[in-house]
Amino acid sequence: MRKTAGIVFLVFIFIILASAFAVLKLHPMPYRDMVKEASQRHGVSEALIFAIIKTESGFDKDAVSRAGAMGLMQITPDTFDYIIEKSGAKQMDVSMLLDPKTSIDSGTFLIARHMDEFSDLKSALCAYNAGRGAVNKWLGDSRYSSDAVTLTKIPYKETRNYVKKVMFSYKIYSILI
Repeated sequence: MRKTAGIVFLVFIFIILASAFAVLKLHPMPYRDMVKEASQRHGVSEALIFAIIKTESGFDKDAVSRAGAMGLMQITPDTFDYIIEKSGAKQMDVSMLLDPKTSIDSGTFLIARHMDEFSDLKSALCAYNAGRGAVNKWLGDSRYSSDAVTLTKIPYKETRNYVKKVMFSYKIYSILI
């Protein structure tokens, strides 16, 4: 009986360790110092920044989307111009978005602005993915928002899936950090 209990205990420990390893492997945390710095500068949790990077680029600093979004946090050239203008940063070449530090800082600045503008995280994430204009339009439409403040339905399937992925990873990173 004691031997069986010992084996069960060891199997249990093995499962826990294997699960922890799998979670860490699926939710890596490269660029930790840059994420921490951007988190502190812009008041956005590290867990959220990691979740956005994981969802946007899978931590590929050289990622470029079909829409021309670039870098870890997948920022388009037009959005980068907006970030530069609103942040008061010096003019930078759009190729700087492939620099992890620039991408992380710019994307974190952007999500912080969306979080200030919209009352809930899901709406801010929708703005990060689909644009703030789309979110403002949805909030004004009773099919998607009953109070013009929070979204009850996200009309774009891609954005709906994006928010689900980020929120799932955000929960995992919140536990890991």
